[in-house]
Amino acid sequence: MSEREDPWKELIESGYMSRGRYVGVVEGLRSGFDLARHHCGARNQAVAFVLAHLRMMQISELFNTAGTTAQHFLISGAIYQMELPSRSAIPVPKQVEDLMAQFGLSELQKSKVRDKCFTTQDAHVLPCQLLINGAAFPDQLNFGNSPPLPKMAFAHLRGQFGRVDRMPTIFNETDSHAERLGFRDAFVEACLRIANAPVTARDSLDYTAVEQAYDHYVECAAGAADGGADRQRALAEKGSGDFAERFYRVAKAELFELYSKFTRAERPDVLSMQGMRNFVAAWGAD
Repeated sequence: MSEREDPWKELIESGYMSRGRYVGVVEGLRSGFDLARHHCGARNQAVAFVLAHLRMMQISELFNTAGTTAQHFLISGAIYQMELPSRSAIPVPKQVEDLMAQFGLSELQKSKVRDKCFTTQDAHVLPCQLLINGAAFPDQLNFGNSPPLPKMAFAHLRGQFGRVDRMPTIFNETDSHAERLGFRDAFVEACLRIANAPVTARDSLDYTAVEQAYDHYVECAAGAADGGADRQRALAEKGSGDFAERFYRVAKAELFELYSKFTRAERPDVLSMQGMRNFVAAWGAD
């Protein structure tokens, strides 16, 4: 639980749930803790890999970033997506079913709770697809006058934009909200910091630019998640909406808090000295 005021307190005081049922429901939902940690770790890793690839392309003179501005780096919805097995619903914890029955929710209201929190969707880990000079990145690097990117590096980089996690629907919706609040801008700004960083020799292993750009992303993205948590908690505390809506707002506030925590905490291995050495060694493989 966060050090902030308990976001479930208002639901208890309003009579929506007893203290005993509160404990059971929250513990049931805490299974989302590990999911959030995994999802944020995957997102942080993908961001770090994209930044590292940009740095290597810059150092290897495969991508001329001189004079790059925000006008050159645009965003779009997902273009690539990895294939996962057919999705299935997550079992609704008995505590949640009992709680919905206790308050006499209609079948429609129960369906809203299940659809928001316990069905699954495939959530992309990166905040957005990058377009560079109007073309999908990295596909444009292997066409026209650009020197071809090493095959393994191209496949790995492209894979970051297609990577998805199978998550409860509320994660995908929270992702979309987080992206609008600042995750996308943080990602693009980090890429711009790499594009405008001084170029050093490839064998110098100077990954300071990658580390600094990544740290900028983390600070901005985590701050956006903090703002999202505050907003969702405020909406829940207003008391508007039915039980399903308030349940959803509180759960979403919890997720935003976890996003903030794990965005700051889950640091990718590639940012270590050994991790960067391994990345550079593998980068030119064909």
